[in-house]
Amino acid sequence: METPEDDVVDKSNDSIRDRMLVYAVPADSMVTKESAEIDIATLIQIIWGRKLVILGIVAIFAAASLVLAVFSTEWYLSDTLLAPAESQSDRSRVAGSLGGLAGLAGISIEDDQSAESIAILKSRDFTRSFIKKHNLLPVLFSDEWDAATGKWREEDSAKRSDIRDAIAFFDEDIRSVSQNSENGLVTLSVTWTDPQLAADWVNGMVTALNEQMRQRALTEAEFNIEFLEEQLSQTSMAILQQSLANVLEGELERLMLAKGDKEYAFRQLDTPQVSKRPDRPKRALILLVGTILGGICAIFYTLLEFALKRQSAEISSA
Repeated sequence: METPEDDVVDKSNDSIRDRMLVYAVPADSMVTKESAEIDIATLIQIIWGRKLVILGIVAIFAAASLVLAVFSTEWYLSDTLLAPAESQSDRSRVAGSLGGLAGLAGISIEDDQSAESIAILKSRDFTRSFIKKHNLLPVLFSDEWDAATGKWREEDSAKRSDIRDAIAFFDEDIRSVSQNSENGLVTLSVTWTDPQLAADWVNGMVTALNEQMRQRALTEAEFNIEFLEEQLSQTSMAILQQSLANVLEGELERLMLAKGDKEYAFRQLDTPQVSKRPDRPKRALILLVGTILGGICAIFYTLLEFALKRQSAEISSA
């Protein structure tokens, strides 16, 4: 038997059900594992259906890569291994024992000749001097130089390449200097289109660097010797005379080494060779990368084409 209270509850429940919203979700919008598998299968089917187009695009990229690899300018590498000259180690020991006294006397004794030599080798001044000495501007910019007339093709000097461009080109693309932090050995390398010139330039730079450091050492040693002899003649203190004599002995040894040793800064441990094979371009790598890039572009083009056609069909049927 229903009570009045039960009747009120039933009417309340009916009212709530009347106010409930029901959302209908289309079956096509449900993402399931099966639909994902179908999508992947469809993509494979699309790619397979357009396999001739894909192969054509890959072939075009491969052919373009082959042409680039074959006709690119060949660059040859020549390098040499350098070691700090033995005399530098001797000077470092002298600098360690007499550096304080020499400083008081106003004399500079180098304690890191190797670092200074490397810095000079990389410097713009050294590069400028080397380029001018060997007249390398027409060689570095051969496309701007008319060998038949011996003149630049560009008459306006403001528009043609000059020594500043040559220095930047030489430093960035031709010469490389690196030092092994463990053993202190230095590698000097040159990359150029002529293998013989590359080897000649390596030898020429080593010779020029040693000569420049040797002449600098001669000048400094002669100045220091003159100063020390003057100080010796003016002092009467036996201890100071003995100390100055020791420093003078070191400078005389330095002068002797600079006069007699042509490899003053670095000794060549390995003679640069005239390379038989170019260091670049890497033809196999260019062909491989070009072919892979062609495959990626071909697949992307195929999928984009399919997506555009599908979107156009949906718009037309709407």
